[in-house]
Order: sequence, then C-alpha cells, then structure tokens
Amino acid sequence: MIDLGLCRGEARKMFSELLVRNLPADEADVVLVRVEASGGGKKLRYDIIDRFDEKTGLSAMMRTTAFPASIVALMMARGQTQSKGALPQERCLNPDVFMSELTKRQINVVEQWM
Repeated sequence: MIDLGLCRGEARKMFSELLVRNLPADEADVVLVRVEASGGGKKLRYDIIDRFDEKTGLSAMMRTTAFPASIVALMMARGQTQSKGALPQERCLNPDVFMSELTKRQINVVEQWM
C-alpha cells in the first residue's frame, strides 16, 4: 500500500472524489465485495464481483441488494428460517440454502481459505 501521508478520513475523501469524477453515473456498474474472517491461525475470504446485467437491465447494485433481501423473504414465506424474531440472517437461515439461491441468480460467491 502506498502511504500518501494522509489520515484515513482524508484518504477516504480523496478516493470518493476520484470515484465521482471518474465513474459516470449513467454507465453499467460493477459491485465488488470482499469479506475476510480470521481465527485460529486461519483466514477465510469471500469475494463477489457482480456486473450490470444487459439482458434484464438490472444494475449490479440492484442485484446485490435486492436479490439477498428477496431470498430472505422467500425463505421466511417457505418456513425455511431456523428461528423467529429480529435476528441477523446468519443466525436464522441455513447458509447453504441461501448461497444456493444466490447462485441461481448468477451472484457467485468465491470462497478462499488462506
């Protein structure tokens, strides 16, 4: 990583300004997600790269926000939740079923042990 002598807030602001200046709002978008977890000397990484779907006209942002929410709603309607109440989805959904539903919608999650 390059140290520009900026504090985190300044670096974030500069990055945000560069994105606004260089990424037009009226073109196809891309969503990049990376989640890392570590413990016991191991590290697990999940990556998602999703792009605008020309066939459906759905932006990557639409796909990666609406599809997971609709999957949770469908699982609730089908009685596929493991408990009830206001809980994080990781505490009440079967992760294999959830990930399978994402795959059906062409949102591919790449899992990598490091």
